[in-house]
Amino acid sequence: MSRLRFLPIVLLSGALLSCHSVPSTTTSEELLTRTWRVISLTEQVGQAPVTNLFQASEPCWKDNLYQLHPQGVYTLLEGATPCNAQDPASRSGRWEFTPGTAYFRATIVYGPPSEGAETRLQGRIESLTAHRLVLTQVDTLAGVITRTRTTLQAQ
Repeated sequence: MSRLRFLPIVLLSGALLSCHSVPSTTTSEELLTRTWRVISLTEQVGQAPVTNLFQASEPCWKDNLYQLHPQGVYTLLEGATPCNAQDPASRSGRWEFTPGTAYFRATIVYGPPSEGAETRLQGRIESLTAHRLVLTQVDTLAGVITRTRTTLQAQ
């Protein structure tokens, strides 16, 4: 009987904690539409140990912000440390989300398409909350599987 008295307290605690989560009516697109900063980037090639690419990245890349606007508009904002003094403070592109596969891609193309220079942030959404986005990408080249995991934090 004493166990049953604690059940309402446990249920109430769960209800109070759930108030801090994202409402169920919020769509993935609504959660994505905000400003993000990469806080972690790892890669595993084949069976090799996981490599921390973020730690080895240039400081100019670490402070960039990624703004995802409604209707698929994407802006890359150079942080306080630009990689190249001639780079513009911001660049625009497009982003898309495919709900059925939970696949996300944001792309900015530099110059003519024939040059093929682009910045791409992409992957399957492993997790998405109001504060964090985790993307995973699996690629195979010559039979070797490469797994990339990118974690972004809302700003």
